Amino acid sequence: MVMKFWLGFCFILVVQLCSAQNQRIEPDFNYQYAAADTVEGYKETARRVKYYMDSEQYDLAISYFSKKQQEKIAIRRQSVLSFADWLSAWKINDLQMLKYFQMMEQRKGNFIFEEGVWKIDEQ
Repeated sequence: MVMKFWLGFCFILVVQLCSAQNQRIEPDFNYQYAAADTVEGYKETARRVKYYMDSEQYDLAISYFSKKQQEKIAIRRQSVLSFADWLSAWKINDLQMLKYFQMMEQRKGNFIFEEGVWKIDEQ
């Protein structure tokens, strides 16, 4: 009985946390990128990539990768299996997104400021 209560409590807590985190994962399309605003810029880029990946707007998602990475992705697109592998790596859930945010806050992850936007520079 106590175990069922505890599991139920934990489940409700996790659901509420995920709901709160969803709000922070949604992109802010009014956000104005700046070269000096690194971590927040990285996060906004990741939010947009996730948004476009989730809605299967892959070309828009890919536009948030560096020119160098876009060239590599274009090569991968020539192979259905290779592109599917790339897609599966970048279709991330909310928990994975929060972990990615933590990496950014620790200055891990590769981003480059191109065309007035922070772009992902990693595969």
